[in-house]
Amino acid sequence: METLNIFTKSWTNIQPFLPGMLILMEIYVDPCVENFQILMIGEDKQKLPQEGGIAIDDVEFKDCAFGPGQGTCGSGYQQCSVSNVCYSNDYQCDFTNDCCGSGSDETACGNYNRCDFQNGLCDWTQLNDDDFDWRRNKGGTGTDNTGPDYDHTTGTVDGYYIYIEISGDIKITEKARIASYTIARNPSNCQIRFWYHMKGNFIGALTVFTREQINGPLTQLWQQTQDMRDPWMFVALDLHRENDFQVVFQGSRGISVVGDISLDDISFTPGCTAAGRNLPTATTIRPPFTLPGGECDPSFYQCVTGQCVRGDAYCDFHYDCFDGSDESDCPVVCGFEFGLCGWNQMKDDEFDWKARESASEMDLNYNGPVNDHTYNSPQGNYMYVVGTQVPLKDRKARLISPVFHTASRACKFTFWYNMFGIEYGDLEVYIKTPGDDMRRLRKELDGFGQYNKWNLGEADIDACTAEFQIIVEVEDTLIVPVQSGFAIDDFLFSDCEVPLPVLSGTCGAQQTQCSNGVCYPANQQCDFALDCCDGTDELPSHCTSYNMCNFESGMCDWTNLNDDEFDWTWNKGGTGSGGTGPGADHTLGTSEGYYMYIEVDRPRRPGDRARLGSYYILKQITETCTMRLFYHVEGIGIGELVVYTRTEVNGPLTKVWSQVQQRGDNWFYASIGLGIETTAFQVVIEGIRGITEDGDISIDDISFTPGCRAAGYDIPVVSTVAYTGTQSFQPCESNEFLCYEDYSCVSNSRVCNGVFDCPQGSDEDQGCSSSKPVEKNPNALAISMGVIFGTIGLVIIVGGVYFFVSKRNSKPSGLVQHQVDPYKSHSDI
Repeated sequence: METLNIFTKSWTNIQPFLPGMLILMEIYVDPCVENFQILMIGEDKQKLPQEGGIAIDDVEFKDCAFGPGQGTCGSGYQQCSVSNVCYSNDYQCDFTNDCCGSGSDETACGNYNRCDFQNGLCDWTQLNDDDFDWRRNKGGTGTDNTGPDYDHTTGTVDGYYIYIEISGDIKITEKARIASYTIARNPSNCQIRFWYHMKGNFIGALTVFTREQINGPLTQLWQQTQDMRDPWMFVALDLHRENDFQVVFQGSRGISVVGDISLDDISFTPGCTAAGRNLPTATTIRPPFTLPGGECDPSFYQCVTGQCVRGDAYCDFHYDCFDGSDESDCPVVCGFEFGLCGWNQMKDDEFDWKARESASEMDLNYNGPVNDHTYNSPQGNYMYVVGTQVPLKDRKARLISPVFHTASRACKFTFWYNMFGIEYGDLEVYIKTPGDDMRRLRKELDGFGQYNKWNLGEADIDACTAEFQIIVEVEDTLIVPVQSGFAIDDFLFSDCEVPLPVLSGTCGAQQTQCSNGVCYPANQQCDFALDCCDGTDELPSHCTSYNMCNFESGMCDWTNLNDDEFDWTWNKGGTGSGGTGPGADHTLGTSEGYYMYIEVDRPRRPGDRARLGSYYILKQITETCTMRLFYHVEGIGIGELVVYTRTEVNGPLTKVWSQVQQRGDNWFYASIGLGIETTAFQVVIEGIRGITEDGDISIDDISFTPGCRAAGYDIPVVSTVAYTGTQSFQPCESNEFLCYEDYSCVSNSRVCNGVFDCPQGSDEDQGCSSSKPVEKNPNALAISMGVIFGTIGLVIIVGGVYFFVSKRNSKPSGLVQHQVDPYKSHSDI
């Protein structure tokens, strides 16, 4: 069983499943469809008998019922003419039938600005500050497995829509932009509604911006980067700006041509009145290129076409050369289809990554992935290491990237990896800068669910990091030659380009300007993270109205609370537990910097909570209060990090944010709006112990915006503790004991009975005072003896192998790059 097809009368969705995983699938049924059925078909495509299949569970219909017909609809609603059903004003004239039988919600639309693209682009305009244009089209897009087959308006191949065609000469991350008419400032009840279609395994991004100047900075409102399969999807966005503005749609290409993005049926509500005037034009300080005659000045870089661009524009994630040659030696994406894309094998390791060209050329014993990730094809390429060579424990193989000039705050490096066979070793990502040792950004944690499938890995790159390289390292920890290893594919740098500076005072609304002219979001000022590479966004003189704590000198205004089971710990360096916790703080990035964390080793139990309380914050009437923090959640046993507000000590908690998944060895940023409170309140940060001891949670560099002013008085105290949090982990019943070793459960009657019922006897060390000799569980004893004798035999075998095999020479040391043919071994070079 390889695919599950779900059919309705309206459309088909085919979703490939990953082995051993439960995946949520959602399908949308067109409104007013009558007498329909859902049909689920599992298709058997196996040619040989083997264990494989598909399971389904928890089938649910949601939001499918119409409201009853009513005499009078409430405020904010209108009534259908025939059925008397009430529907929201937000759904009026949005190109979707909410009134079955009459369609009256789509008739009185004279005050709405609407475009279905049947007769052209309406009031939408192709922009010039992009790389290519949107196309108007009907029927399919011409590329298999991507794009719609019909428009949204008519639902036929004769209806029109617009889309981005990314085949041909369109490069990865290149973008197309289209802009609306100019909307008057301070609109009332202004909303844009649109339908979009994003189908393709390698889809790029659809982003909605506003702008207040032509060629000026863009403010992001919404973005979609996921493959949504085959339906048209609906979005409604509220619009409000203090100056005249335009809405800009941007479609960008992903890592392959299977990623067409489409738009249809865009509408503005009557509150989005036309300004009747053009936007002002912004002037950038640095022109994107210069065209001097002859040779370029030594401080400039010469493009292949002879064009000259500034030297610092080389490998900076901007395409400054018309032909893109300034970025050709440092591409932002690599699928290994045509070599290493500027990446190099390093010399200070012990062996090299290999290139897999196609499945047909591999050894019959090779058990790595048959299909690559880029094309999901046996003909696709990827890089791999495998443990079939002479075993030399703790050997490393490293790939190093080209040198990149500067990274923006949002810069992220992503990659896909596949762990196959038994546990091979470690896969880690490092960053290297001039005069600096390699610093680890990411270590992939292995677990049962990660084996024999492609997994996404990601690593954030600090803002303003200059002249840096990324290193992908694998360490072979095997002591015997076996068929297991790592495969990697589809390297991608995203959102790494630093914005160009603009003239002083020309940044958009809700933006602030660096001293070097670059604009950045005002809500990111004084948050312990650089937006300005000149550091002006974090200058102490600019941050006097912010409440900031980096924990370098203590806990500041934070206090350990009493309505929990244990406390947060002030710490520097590691947490003392392997596979969890940071090795350095966020502020200094060293083992000498301090942060707060929860230590979840014994005697902590799953579900135990530790809470920190902030200072008391004045009630919010009109000002915006936002808390920003950095958090670290690494470990297979991560529980939950939760942020609450409360208006009474020991009173009920209101959850405003949470993180429940481990994210690897990195500090991550969160910006949390604290809403509008009518009375003074306190922020509570709660860490919850997960199912295992590999779950230390850390926080650092917490800051509050100026709107979070201190109340200057205490909030009320209630006498009883009202627990409203969620103890997510309660694996044992009330009459059972939780074994600390593997978190299995045994009956309370077996505790302190003189027998090790838990693997390591934790049921016999919980205050047991009996002098009765402890007996080990005979099954556990047999397993232990088997492990001991098996290990002895393994050592003998390995010793024999080493006796007959000569030791392999190491490569010379030093971080010296060498360009090699990835399809040759070292002996061929």
